[in-house]
Amino acid sequence: MRHAALPLLLLLAACPEELPEPEPDCLAVGSARLLDGWDPAHVGPLSNPQAGDAYLSNDRVQVVVQGPGRDLAVNPWGGNIIDADVIREDGSLRDVFGEVAPFINLAGTGSADRVVVVNDGSCGEPAQVRSEGTYVLSDYVNLTTGVNIVLPGALDGVDVDAPHPLDVATTFTAEPGASWIRVATTATNRGDVPVPFLLAWLAEGGLTRAFLPAEEGWDLSSFGGAEYLVFAGDGVAYGLLPLSEERVPARGYVSFVGAYALAQDRTALDIFGYPESADLIAPGGSRTAELAFVIGATHADVVETIQGLLDVPCAAVSGTLLEEGGGPIAGAFVSAMAGTASDEGVDLARDSTDAEGRWFLCLPPGPARLIAGQEG
Repeated sequence: MRHAALPLLLLLAACPEELPEPEPDCLAVGSARLLDGWDPAHVGPLSNPQAGDAYLSNDRVQVVVQGPGRDLAVNPWGGNIIDADVIREDGSLRDVFGEVAPFINLAGTGSADRVVVVNDGSCGEPAQVRSEGTYVLSDYVNLTTGVNIVLPGALDGVDVDAPHPLDVATTFTAEPGASWIRVATTATNRGDVPVPFLLAWLAEGGLTRAFLPAEEGWDLSSFGGAEYLVFAGDGVAYGLLPLSEERVPARGYVSFVGAYALAQDRTALDIFGYPESADLIAPGGSRTAELAFVIGATHADVVETIQGLLDVPCAAVSGTLLEEGGGPIAGAFVSAMAGTASDEGVDLARDSTDAEGRWFLCLPPGPARLIAGQEG
């Protein structure tokens, strides 16, 4: 038997089987995963991710999406961004923001019954996380009270607490190279009659100061119009820019006790006109609204990203802040006001100086004046 097997062995040795070449390793363009416990690297001023939350990042920014459940917050339900920061060399996450969530029909949001990883970002596709649930009341906010203060009787006879038969899903995408997270909320009507759909983005500012490029600047009115909002904190800043086919320079916004609501594509007067001003979702139909949640190291970084998304020219203005006859001033602010010294002007942008006194602003074309200062 050994002699009979020898020719076969020689034949196999002479004609080795051709093995397929190994596929190249997948290119990781981000990360998405469910957290299974507390991570000390991700504990910051306002961040403390827990088991069941989802971590999402690309090469520039990182966020945590809260897992299912209910908490004491402006938006009491999970499934929303609660922590956000730029990518840092030491792997830490220093969040100073509160939360951003869809706010539907002046009273509701999604319950986030589950949070899942859609794509982990390991094989070329952007990392994605999705929360899924149903329409529920966001019952820590009573917007009708604020509306009645500004325009008494505007919502008389309107049942904002109606239990709309909507399924609500929000997808968070970290696209490679982007300094922002794409937030897409889809509402689907599972009922048998049309349902109104008026969406705003409800944000809790946390340890930040809210800013908009208008007369209000850092002192937002209770109601007004803004194309976007910026939230500036210590060492990190954030921006909310609802995405739409056409620009909406005067989206309605509401400001109340550290929380802010910015409409997707409606003005403040449209908000007062609910439900007639709302879109209608037909039975079995759906509507999707998208938000760019921008993250940067400074207020100027966030404004520069937003200007790019709006395809608006940006004049880069930079310099160094010095003591008269002395060295650089760190930790001061440089603000830009529209117009010349004789104009009232509006706030355009603001930056804080680094350790060498350097500052950078992204300004729209036109005259501007600069003001520098420091607390104390």
